[in-house]
Amino acid sequence: MKQQKLPASASLITVIALSGVLLIGGMIVVFNSVDLAKASKAKLNNTEAIVVADTCFEESLQKLKINQNYTGNLTVTLTAGNCQATISNHPTQANFRNILISAAVNEYYFNTSKTIDISVSPFQVVK
Repeated sequence: MKQQKLPASASLITVIALSGVLLIGGMIVVFNSVDLAKASKAKLNNTEAIVVADTCFEESLQKLKINQNYTGNLTVTLTAGNCQATISNHPTQANFRNILISAAVNEYYFNTSKTIDISVSPFQVVK
């Protein structure tokens, strides 16, 4: 049997088509990798903001431990980010304190609030 040879133009078209398919596949992999990297960075920044907020909460508890009547603002600056806490009296419970916390890490923000019962030792987080 005699083998038939494809004309040169058909071979060239086949190579170009396969190159295009491979190029598109490669671009899809690159774009997915970039998206995954962005999502990972966002998750890291969010986790760091939560850790910074926890640090601010601990500092607030330390202020209340030293002086249970303390109310006011405090700021904690870390290499990862910074946070601010506002300690105030609870509107209806004399032994409760409200702590509002706002943390920022690389343009990512985490806000939370806690209510603390200072009549027990150790202090108890009510909400």
